[in-house]
Amino acid sequence: HGKSVLKEIALLITAGFSMEEAIRCATKTSADLLGMEEEGVLAPGKAASFILVRGPAAAWLRQMEPAVAVYLKGKKVHTSEGYENR
Repeated sequence: HGKSVLKEIALLITAGFSMEEAIRCATKTSADLLGMEEEGVLAPGKAASFILVRGPAAAWLRQMEPAVAVYLKGKKVHTSEGYENR
């Protein structure tokens, strides 16, 4: 995924999808189509991979600013400067 999924979400929004629809298409729907039911959703018992951003997601997508934190399968793998102790 990486930056390509962010570009995919931005393109889906440009095509008329709502923010929620675009994120779902790029995450859960894609995971389901690939037979990866454990991916693409935040739920108890799932191995969550997600990012934290500052402010509204739509504004963040337009600017493509660095994520505040990145989690892969429930473990923090990246934290931006100034966010380490939160």
